[in-house]
Amino acid sequence: MIEFYKMSGSGNDFIIIDNRDLSLNFGNIREFVRKVCTRKLSVGADGVFLIEPSTKADFKWQFYNSDGSTAEMCGNGSRCVARYAYIKGIAGTKMSFETIAGIITAEVNDQIVKVKLTDPSAVTSGEELDIGGRLFFLDSSIPGFPMPSSSPMRWTRWTLPRSGRRSGGTPRFRRERTSTSWSGQARIRSVSGRLNAASKTRPFAAGPGRPLPLRLLTTWDT
Repeated sequence: MIEFYKMSGSGNDFIIIDNRDLSLNFGNIREFVRKVCTRKLSVGADGVFLIEPSTKADFKWQFYNSDGSTAEMCGNGSRCVARYAYIKGIAGTKMSFETIAGIITAEVNDQIVKVKLTDPSAVTSGEELDIGGRLFFLDSSIPGFPMPSSSPMRWTRWTLPRSGRRSGGTPRFRRERTSTSWSGQARIRSVSGRLNAASKTRPFAAGPGRPLPLRLLTTWDT
């Protein structure tokens, strides 16, 4: 029997398992993740965190999207993991944990969790990307994982999810399992955005992606 916690951060839900004894490091872990994340047939979740020992921090995680792919970072999930670690006595109120994206620090105050994510990379602007015969101009940054964002323009309901999936599947962004933020500038200093996730579904929120349109807005000609 595998003990797990089910936790939600800003509408994204996760399965968290204490794997410090590395008992789950066998067999096809990706297939296991796909099965337990399947909604209506199993627990159902946006992803799975395995908490493991670390020589650099209080612990480290192995994070998998619901389709079994490995992910570098998850902002909403990091807050869930921090609270889980505190509840289980794995770490104190102030902690650090190791991820593929780097060392993350967090502070837990009852149900309030603060997380310091890794600093985003410099913005790469005006990159041309051909997706299904349509030319897109993307600005991108890495707020924990690569996340391209469209320059300001109008997007149709059909274009958004399909283009988001395809951009994540192109050679430029495939390796990092990219999420895509589509942003439209409504007026000076005001921006709206929509998100497609690396797991090919549209999530409620994305922690590292929240400030991305605002960061890119500072580089766009207003």
